[in-house]
Amino acid sequence: MLLKVFLVEDETVIREGLRDRIPWDQFGYRFVGEAADGEMALPLIRKTRPDVLITDIKMPFMDGISLSKIVSKEFPRMKIIIVSGYDDFEYARQAIEVGVDQYLLKPVTRMKLKTVLLELKDKIEQDQEQEDYRTQFQNEIQEYEQFSRRRFMEKILEGELSVKEIYDEADRQSIEITAAGYNLLFLYLQEKNKDKMEGFLKKQDEVLHYFLRYPQYLLFRWNVNSYGVLVKGEMSQLEELTGNCVEYMERTCGDQDQLEWYVAVGKPVERLSLLSQCYQSVNHYFAYRFMVPGLHVLTEKTLENYVNSQGENRLDGVDSSQLNPEVIKDFLTKGTSCEIQDFVQGYLSGMSKALESRMFRDYVVLHIRFTTIMYLESLGVAKEE
Repeated sequence: MLLKVFLVEDETVIREGLRDRIPWDQFGYRFVGEAADGEMALPLIRKTRPDVLITDIKMPFMDGISLSKIVSKEFPRMKIIIVSGYDDFEYARQAIEVGVDQYLLKPVTRMKLKTVLLELKDKIEQDQEQEDYRTQFQNEIQEYEQFSRRRFMEKILEGELSVKEIYDEADRQSIEITAAGYNLLFLYLQEKNKDKMEGFLKKQDEVLHYFLRYPQYLLFRWNVNSYGVLVKGEMSQLEELTGNCVEYMERTCGDQDQLEWYVAVGKPVERLSLLSQCYQSVNHYFAYRFMVPGLHVLTEKTLENYVNSQGENRLDGVDSSQLNPEVIKDFLTKGTSCEIQDFVQGYLSGMSKALESRMFRDYVVLHIRFTTIMYLESLGVAKEE
């Protein structure tokens, strides 16, 4: 990939000579622009963003030193070559002060410029390699921290750690987890349309930054499209803190056509050791996003009518929409293995006592079996497998 170079020189003959007689591409560069003074050059430099700026030191309106000061501040990675017709120590001192990379005396020969350009090209490439390495290292550290926090939260929610182990690990990861009470939320965010991915990612970042903004919320990734939020505070504050989260999600995501969203809310607990109970309730509610896709806020209260209304001992009490094969296909596509039990419980609870009928049970089992087989075949799995 060719680097970009920009030339500023008030003497037309010299400027055109450098522009036309230097084989820029052979040196690994592409000539992207020129100007007769710093004032004219600055807007063009901001537009073209060259990798290397070559500028005369003494020009009308804005000289090379003044231009270099501005460019160095705005574009600290840009390399600057000062060209001067004066063998003057004061000029060289000023050039060093503003961070100029090379100081050349006129006349500038092709060989002299070639040597300087190749040196700067090597330096730019080395700097880029270092930047790529730093970026990769930072990404790996961030991924490790996210995985480490997620694994830590998994162990807490599944009751694998003692209270002492929780505090020790929280201290090791610099996580402030001490509070008088806790609640747990699960968030689900997924794009509806691949063509609107940019809008979805922007909205997702907006949502996540909301929870990162406040110390009362501890955000962690749960799986590909899901996040957990541990709400911390006084027991008297938890209802308000949790309500704020729900209101924010409704306000931010409610009228969005580029994303699918759900928020499930658990029941507050007073101890870290009781978070596993909170997790069981919120995970159960979270699974209902497959059965009630039109309900975005999943709580004990919002699901109460749905669950209880299906308890009649007759087939016409069954919600026929729940037998829609798309419900099962949706779970097979987007669900996770840890949600299977809660999904099945939620799916069957909509049929309740109607399942006492042997005929109806057989129908439900066959319905699930054939829907699953058809889904697997759509993925290319052979019927024998």
